[in-house]
Amino acid sequence: MTAVETWVSPYTSVPRRVPRAGPARHRQRLACAAIFALGPTALFWWWFATAVVDRMGSQPSTMRWAIPTAALWVSLSPLLMQQAEFRLENLLREFSRHGGRAGWDLGAIQRCVDSWDRAFYLLVLPVGLAPLVALALSFEPLDAVIPVHHGWHRAAGLVVIGAVGLCSAAGIWGISKAIALVYAATKGARLHWTPFRTERAWGIRQLYTFAWVEGLMFSCGALFVPAMLGVQPQLTPASRAIVWVFVVLLFGGGLTVFSIPVWLLYRLSRESQERALDTFAPAIEDAVRVVTAPGNSAHPLIEREWSRLDVALRLRQVIVTTEPAPFSFGYIGRAATTLLLPIALTVVQVVTSR
Repeated sequence: MTAVETWVSPYTSVPRRVPRAGPARHRQRLACAAIFALGPTALFWWWFATAVVDRMGSQPSTMRWAIPTAALWVSLSPLLMQQAEFRLENLLREFSRHGGRAGWDLGAIQRCVDSWDRAFYLLVLPVGLAPLVALALSFEPLDAVIPVHHGWHRAAGLVVIGAVGLCSAAGIWGISKAIALVYAATKGARLHWTPFRTERAWGIRQLYTFAWVEGLMFSCGALFVPAMLGVQPQLTPASRAIVWVFVVLLFGGGLTVFSIPVWLLYRLSRESQERALDTFAPAIEDAVRVVTAPGNSAHPLIEREWSRLDVALRLRQVIVTTEPAPFSFGYIGRAATTLLLPIALTVVQVVTSR
């Protein structure tokens, strides 16, 4: 059995090193919350209590709810990053056990995982620190919208935005890795596709569900989008550009991480279906050759070949009318779920801004 393994980010590896955390995932989640979420969350609410509450009446209506909503992402993002890596580990363990027999190229999957693991710090550090730079460049104009004139408030803001930026960048790396993994898995796969079973080929449904849940979790990043949209008019041009990049990624990243893998999986299923159709070609061609051969009038032979041809054509027609993958009908509905939270927050922002 070929084992496919993955490196995990500090959001998963550091909590595992905590004494008494052990293999129990609920303890690892608690450790992750204590290490990566508790500090930034406490600083956020300290800033909110000491600087924002007194100015709530003068705040724009959108910011009155956007600021507390953003706090949810400060607390949730490390836990969602950890959960995404738990799910990836589970998926790769399943593929290690069953993927080779089902026709998946486990070597290609491992090479893809290794290459994206090596890119973690190269991607996450520059992308994740960009929001911190955007905040540092815009303290003066931002004070008109959110109070950041005090030195301690600025320091707290830099810590919170730095933590959120790094975790969001880790999430961007994670969804890029998920898309690349599905691409590598589908590129070299030769699946054992069976048209007469509910599960056409093992692994399709597993990757489909993985992509959907990853997309749903990443779409929670939209919790931070209203606050970014609320402050962006006060930012410098450079800071505004950085914020808009993150707005687009957090708003549409969930749909992207679901749509691209599903398209790749559907294409693989269609190709597997076409290979299944091709298996009938020799029988059909032989029967046609016998039936249409000049001077072949042996009645028993013709009758046998006609029967053979009829069965082959009927089976081929059944396969042609079979959906290549069982998830195709539910695609639009599930894809829409990755946009529910971003769209809902956008609607609330539009309504409250009037």
